[in-house]
Amino acid sequence: MGKLARINARRKAMGLPVDNGNYRRNGNDSVFVVKRDGFEAMDEEQKRHLLVGGNIVYITDRAEVDSMNIGPTLKFLEHLSASTDAVRAYCGRLNILFNGCDTDPREVWEIPEVRKYFAKLTEAWPYWLWFMNKSPVYSQIPLLTFLLLDGQTLRRGANRWYVFSQPDDVLDLLKNHGHSILELLHGFDIPFEAGIDVLSAAARQIQSIDRRVQSLLAGQADWEKAIFH
Repeated sequence: MGKLARINARRKAMGLPVDNGNYRRNGNDSVFVVKRDGFEAMDEEQKRHLLVGGNIVYITDRAEVDSMNIGPTLKFLEHLSASTDAVRAYCGRLNILFNGCDTDPREVWEIPEVRKYFAKLTEAWPYWLWFMNKSPVYSQIPLLTFLLLDGQTLRRGANRWYVFSQPDDVLDLLKNHGHSILELLHGFDIPFEAGIDVLSAAARQIQSIDRRVQSLLAGQADWEKAIFH
């Protein structure tokens, strides 16, 4: 199955609606789609709808990536982390897509412009591990790690997997992002334990990406050490 076919199949399975507008809520309220500049076009009622549940899919534009303009996306992300209610409500619901990359034969994390854009965005908003979708089928944790950590995509027939250049970098990612998330939660008086639960789920998913990481994160104590020491 080619890249575009895989993308379309995944989007169809997620129930993503097809729409040319900036915002759309599908019939069963399971998916919210926000396109570039769409957040600014949303009225207050639409913004309130985002709080009620379901996957949120933010689609950033290739032109913004190429120009390194993180402004529109950052404004939307800051809305997700702006209040106690928002931080609680949006936990684990965010998906990010890069429009204009579907026909590129490279995987999105292999495109240098996308990697640079995402790194700049992450420097300004380092809370992905809290907000990104971590459901077993549609987890965004692999995409996050592939974009932020150096490595290579290996292929054997139709199968493909990612290998990190330096598995130890995973510990640094957990440490840096973990500190940022716990500081965010502390600022809104959200229990410390909530952050530990979310980071634990993310660590377990990262373990499954590269076998060499499994020995680094053999148990909860290992990634806790990465964060707290």
